[in-house]
Amino acid sequence: MTSKGRELRKEKREEAEKRLRIRLILQKIFELEKIQATENEILNEIETLLTAVPEDERESSREMIQKDRSRRLQIENTLKLDKLFEKFLGKKK
Repeated sequence: MTSKGRELRKEKREEAEKRLRIRLILQKIFELEKIQATENEILNEIETLLTAVPEDERESSREMIQKDRSRRLQIENTLKLDKLFEKFLGKKK
């Protein structure tokens, strides 16, 4: 591996470690503050997102989102972050 390749790999590793630390800290805050996103809230958010999708594609998009575990987790975490910001900053999105 070249010097440039090693440096790039090191940078990417550091970025990944930073993202992981942030994710773990946020998960702990959610746990301590008892911040959760209910299944209903997740489904409502999915429906909100689907309003941007053409009507004839919504059902297939809905099924795709509901089956995609990482997308559902992303939606859930976004909802939790919104609640966290609202709790500490008193602001709604």
